[in-house]
Amino acid sequence: RLRVSASLTLRELHHQVLCPVMGWTPHYHAYAFRRVHVVPHPPNNKEWNESNSTQDRLRFHQEQLALCATAMRKEMWVGPKASGALDFNHTIFYIGGAVVDDSQVRVLDLLQEEGDAVQWVADLGDWWSHTIEVEEVRGGEEDGIGDWDSSIASVIAGEQNCPPEDQDGVTGYIRLQQQLQGKVSVGAGG
Repeated sequence: RLRVSASLTLRELHHQVLCPVMGWTPHYHAYAFRRVHVVPHPPNNKEWNESNSTQDRLRFHQEQLALCATAMRKEMWVGPKASGALDFNHTIFYIGGAVVDDSQVRVLDLLQEEGDAVQWVADLGDWWSHTIEVEEVRGGEEDGIGDWDSSIASVIAGEQNCPPEDQDGVTGYIRLQQQLQGKVSVGAGG
């Protein structure tokens, strides 16, 4: 869990905060952000559950998912307009190549209130996809720092190590974990 200044640009968030926290090298891989639409859940109370059949509850959930999927297709990716990153050529295939310049978009432009979320994809070749969600908005100065301290970001909680770079995504990382646990020989492919 992180606390960050709302005045950071998404480029600064990626290179100065997220990459160092993950233990990844800034400017090495391409990345992009886009707003995520959270699927609203039906009320979790006895009255609502009793007054709606299983089919109705399922239909409600499917309709909400469809609305969110439609909204996400309309969301523009935000990332670097140009980059020397080794996988920047993937932008045309994975995110359509059309991006809003991340040096011009601040955290506050996309994340304004509790529950707002963005998808952050780091390393377009391995497609490490993360959801960044606002848990709390602190009042304070216009820069979003408020009175908590003078830095742009702080780590406030976390556990375990992040995946090393260039592990061939989730499946490669799982294979590495299995190798480290002695469940698969080091020479075994995947």
